[in-house]
Amino acid sequence: MIVVGLTGGIGSGKSAISKHLKNKKIPVFDSDAEVNRLYLSKDPDLIKTIGKITKTQPSKRKRINKNKLGDLVFDNPKKLKILEKVIFKKLNLRRKNFLKKNKEKKEKIVFLDTPLLFENKINHMCDYVMTTKTPLKKRLNRVLKRPGMTITKAKKIMAKQLPEIKKIKLADFVVQTDMGKWYTKRKINKIIKKILEKK
Repeated sequence: MIVVGLTGGIGSGKSAISKHLKNKKIPVFDSDAEVNRLYLSKDPDLIKTIGKITKTQPSKRKRINKNKLGDLVFDNPKKLKILEKVIFKKLNLRRKNFLKKNKEKKEKIVFLDTPLLFENKINHMCDYVMTTKTPLKKRLNRVLKRPGMTITKAKKIMAKQLPEIKKIKLADFVVQTDMGKWYTKRKINKIIKKILEKK
């Protein structure tokens, strides 16, 4: 089974690529979606960690407000590290289960959709890495359409991510995502074909 890492900075079109892969019935481990599921599951370890950060006891019945929590830890490196540690641990377990399940199903190729692929060294789990490439102005325009997003917050998120130019140097394949959906899908299909032919 071939494992391909899919990464890219915020607003770079990674989610659209992930959607296209899913439409092609290719298994995708969507890190952002898995984090959302983790919050919705009201995981005991996560609730305990949030209690330490907020100095309150979150209700096991009440839904965790991810946006409020994000605002609280974003400018506090110590609290952010505590939260990221428990999330990374849970996410890593889910990622390994995803790979095991699809290997047992004898899938030819799977993707790990991971924003911090290089930052968290997830690239070591991959045979190939695909990254996105998009002009900064276009990325900011996309991001600012998201609920609760501001230019300041967007730039702070970008500052925590590896610069696009470095991701491009480290990746095996680069997909330009500001030239239309048809171009992007065609490029992805060509890359997948190339990878499968190398097997």
